[in-house]
Amino acid sequence: MLKDKRKDLDFEKQKEIMQRIMTELGKADSDIYYRSTSAIAASILNYVEPTRDLSADDKALIRKLGQRDIQIILSMN
Repeated sequence: MLKDKRKDLDFEKQKEIMQRIMTELGKADSDIYYRSTSAIAASILNYVEPTRDLSADDKALIRKLGQRDIQIILSMN
């Protein structure tokens, strides 16, 4: 049960982090919202490594996800 709560917490945190990343990507490229979820997912993954805007913990949470995982989370919003 505790493990399930941890997964739910991680999921909510991942969604929050992705929303912040989307905001930053949107500032740089306003057309990002019109791209396919696969292109957006790739952009999110590419943003994670070089950025200093995310803590090490936030980066680790996003690195756990594959491109398909990110696409699914994005489609839930």
